[in-house]
Amino acid sequence: MKQLDHIEVSEEKKQQIFEQVLTKKSMKYFKPSLIITLVSVLILALLVSFPSFRNAPIIQNNLIISAVAMESDASIILNLNDNDQVVSIETTGEEVKFIQNKTDLVGLNVQDAMAIILELEDYQKILNNENLEIIIYSDIDSKELNLGTQVNEVLTKHMRNERCNMQYVDKETFDKARQKNMGVGKYTRIENILESDDTYTFDELEKCSMNELTEIQGKCKGNGHMKGCK
Repeated sequence: MKQLDHIEVSEEKKQQIFEQVLTKKSMKYFKPSLIITLVSVLILALLVSFPSFRNAPIIQNNLIISAVAMESDASIILNLNDNDQVVSIETTGEEVKFIQNKTDLVGLNVQDAMAIILELEDYQKILNNENLEIIIYSDIDSKELNLGTQVNEVLTKHMRNERCNMQYVDKETFDKARQKNMGVGKYTRIENILESDDTYTFDELEKCSMNELTEIQGKCKGNGHMKGCK
C-alpha cells in the first residue's frame, strides 16, 4: 500500500487497485487448463487401477421383464431386461450362494452369463449327480421362445442334453415359487405330483430332493389318488 502513497487518489481507490492486483496474482496459479489436466489424470488413474470398472458392461435399462432359472436342488435366477441382459441375480440354497459374489455377471447377456456359470468348477460339482432344470418366464410372450432358443444353444455347448429339462411358466407360478423361497422347477414338480396323488402334502414333498421328486412323479403318473406310490 505504501507504494501507492505518491499517487494522488482516494484511499478507497487505492484499496480497490490493491485487491485487483492480489486477485490477478492468485488466479494465475489456478488456470482452467491445469484443473482439466488434473481431472483427466485422476480419471485415467481410476481406469488403470480398476480394470473391472473399465470393462464393465453397460446396462441399457434396469427394468426386469424376463427371468431364466437354473435349478438343481439349488436355484440361480437370472433377472433380465428387455435386451436379455442380466440386471440382478437371486439364489436359493446354500450351495449356490457363491454366485452372489459374481458381480461381473451383471450386464452380460443371458448366454454369456449362463456359459460362465456352467463352466465354474463349484457349479460343475453341484451338477455332478443332478439334472439341470431350466425355467423361463417373460412378461412378453414372444420373448419366451427367443430366450428358449438362446438357452438351448448354451446347453448344447456346455451340457449333455439328456441331463437337461426346459420349461416355460407364467408369472403367477414364478411368484409363488419365490414366496416359498423355492426353485421354480421344484415348485412346479411338487404341484404336478399333488395333482396326481392326494396322499402327499406340500410340506412333505418340499423336503425331497429333485431326484426324489422325479422318481415320485414317475411312479405316480397316471395313478391319481393311489396310495403307496412313494
